[in-house]
Amino acid sequence: MEPIGTNIHLRIPPTPPTSLIILCTWLGGASPRRIAKYTDGYASHFPSAAILLITTTLSDITLRSFSAIRSRLAPAREKIAHFIHPSSGSPIPILLHIFSHGGSNTATQLVQSIKADDPAAHTAFISALKLVIFDCCPGDSSLLRSYNAAAVSLPSPTEQPIAHFVGKSVLYPAIGTISALQAVGAMRSVEDLRTELNDPGLFGKSARRFYLYSREDEMVRWQDVERHLREGREKGFVADGVRFETGPHCALAMVDEERYWTSVQRAWEGTIPSRL
Repeated sequence: MEPIGTNIHLRIPPTPPTSLIILCTWLGGASPRRIAKYTDGYASHFPSAAILLITTTLSDITLRSFSAIRSRLAPAREKIAHFIHPSSGSPIPILLHIFSHGGSNTATQLVQSIKADDPAAHTAFISALKLVIFDCCPGDSSLLRSYNAAAVSLPSPTEQPIAHFVGKSVLYPAIGTISALQAVGAMRSVEDLRTELNDPGLFGKSARRFYLYSREDEMVRWQDVERHLREGREKGFVADGVRFETGPHCALAMVDEERYWTSVQRAWEGTIPSRL
């Protein structure tokens, strides 16, 4: 994959792409090796697709302003515009794959920035958007689960024990401060993300929604995922999901690769039955 911006990469297939896959990754533990499991998986199962990868960093959640995040996303917006406004031919369909709350934040910022910059482009985007995959999200605003999710991004306690100790000592008060700011409306909360992800004005209403999640996930409860799915159905979205009995957060493709990718392919084809 070729870098096209800060934490943004693009893969173009050897032949003209027939679809665009946008991946917005999770925060903690999203190492290049783990992310490659998904980019390689998509390249294998969707060989004619272009793949746009947008990775999320801790600063996107804690330090960067919305304007700074949207500025960082400019190269992604430009590439999306290229695919939905091609110089020849028709726009290609889009699959948006969102991982955890980090990816949810990035995805909502991306679509909001498209809408703010060019309403016509936003209309074209939601028209081209065929499937949104929610991978291990969205959960709730539990302080402990937020801490556990962020702690995964700390340096290894065995390889960098001092850095791990320092990071851990400041992380909990930092997460506590963020939670307090979210509670008074000074920062976007997980509840805000849940609302935005089910906003027809942001993602349109025609795209199917598909949830991949696990009973074993300690960072995002399966009950919260299913609640969001039901809320989407109540709003008129076509929403289905597959629940894994085992599998840690954002690692379902590693636990049962065949079931994972079969589910993704069937969701894209619109042939998967609901497991709920």
